[in-house]
Amino acid sequence: MIEAQELTGYISQDEVLTGQLSKTIEVLKPITQEKEVTPTKETQIVEPDKDYTGLSKVTVEPIPSEYIVPNGEVEFTKNGIYDVTDKASAKVNVPEKKFGTKTITSNGTYKAIDDNLDGYSEVIADVQIDIDMKQYMIESDLEFKYGANFQYEPMDLLYTQDQVNRVKELINILGGMNHG
Repeated sequence: MIEAQELTGYISQDEVLTGQLSKTIEVLKPITQEKEVTPTKETQIVEPDKDYTGLSKVTVEPIPSEYIVPNGEVEFTKNGIYDVTDKASAKVNVPEKKFGTKTITSNGTYKAIDDNLDGYSEVIADVQIDIDMKQYMIESDLEFKYGANFQYEPMDLLYTQDQVNRVKELINILGGMNHG
């Protein structure tokens, strides 16, 4: 860096400079560098790096093509994946799903939309099966397997298909023990 030095003496129009210099003045050639910068959203201060005294040239690169200035707003009413790169804000207004419960008392097809619902959180199946039909199914199966009339007392409980299958398994086990 060049430092200013104080001179003593005087100068007149017709005379030459007289006086004394208290220090020697040295003229230093600046050590400069060139820099390239890319625009950003923030203010940038461009200064020379360490060991340089100045900048001989500063090149500002063009705005990158992937640099987008967001503008506007978009609103979503359905879940999904959306590209909002060029938007300043996104409003998500997805309505909550409406669920309900359903008790089914007869066989058939049931749709949540028919009940103004998006789905069912619980379905209760309360379909009555005629006990005589159950008895007929069990007796027919036993008569077919064992060639004899099998008699039992039907209960007033409703049987699931799993329970009926389990009873058949037990009868098979017991039947195998009697014929062995």
